[in-house]
Amino acid sequence: MPPGPEALSEYELERERNIAANKRHLASLGLDGPFFPPTKRAAVRRQRPSADPDWLPRRSGRRGSRNEPSDDSASGDEASGEEASGDESDGDDIPKPVRATKKPPPKPTPQPVRESTPAPAIVIEAAKTGRSKCRRCLEPIQQGEKRVGMESWMVGRQVMVWQHPACFLDGVAISTETSGRGKCKLTKAPFVAGERRISCTAHTTTSNFKLAAVAPSLRALLALVPGRKLEHIEGYGLLDAEEAALLKQAGGNEEVAAVPAVGATPEQTEAVEAGPAAAQGGSQPKKGAVSRAKGRVAWRFAGHVCFGTLLPAQETKTHCFARTHKGNTKTLTKGGASWWLV
Repeated sequence: MPPGPEALSEYELERERNIAANKRHLASLGLDGPFFPPTKRAAVRRQRPSADPDWLPRRSGRRGSRNEPSDDSASGDEASGEEASGDESDGDDIPKPVRATKKPPPKPTPQPVRESTPAPAIVIEAAKTGRSKCRRCLEPIQQGEKRVGMESWMVGRQVMVWQHPACFLDGVAISTETSGRGKCKLTKAPFVAGERRISCTAHTTTSNFKLAAVAPSLRALLALVPGRKLEHIEGYGLLDAEEAALLKQAGGNEEVAAVPAVGATPEQTEAVEAGPAAAQGGSQPKKGAVSRAKGRVAWRFAGHVCFGTLLPAQETKTHCFARTHKGNTKTLTKGGASWWLV
């Protein structure tokens, strides 16, 4: 029960009087009813029962979507059931859609396998332009000058790396196969553990070859570099008499006389003629120690003999450095057969 007037406070009594006054004012304005009339709900449209004589099944080519009459309605009216069954029989006459089947692709005709000649692993040619550089000494290769190319992995792809013939021979060495898992780069024939092999280096790639496979290329290289012989190759002492004879027979061992530089002094000419012998005799700073050697030095480069002055301050235990007549710095490997002191 709501509390009586005596139980209400003065504030609540004033509130009740204000509410009653507001209702009387709204009634005088005709606004005491609801603001919006109630909405009428739409009548639900019922489906026509299947017992209706005017009802016909929907025609469709798909059986699953066809509306069929229920059993209860069919039993209630036999006439409508007969009519429905007649219509259903008409629906059976509709042909079913035929699904297209994919024909299997024709079998490819086998092509005869052609035996292709493997590309040479070492390419010797004349430079077509003067834009290439030697990868070992970084000096430009003049147009028409002989160069040696071998594939190497650079910048994510296989590229042909070019070198001077003398620089390429500096990277040739004879070694022994230890594991027996390696293969010849040219013939793809596997190596036998303990077999002698020839290793060629181009940039960061080192390829191994069988002696007989790479011997013709060595013959052509030795003919291009004056003063170089087969015995100057690193590791030549590992070969026995039979292997050395095989390499000489297949690759040749012709020695070409060294050509002194144009305008060379008699002392320089004598140094050129005695260069290989002097190098074999140890006319170089000792490897493994820093001797701070000074003086003139000569080295073979692209079939010519070049001269420079040693830089003792830059000498290391494995390399010497010389200043060329152009002001460049030449790197000389200690123990190599391509340079000597003058």
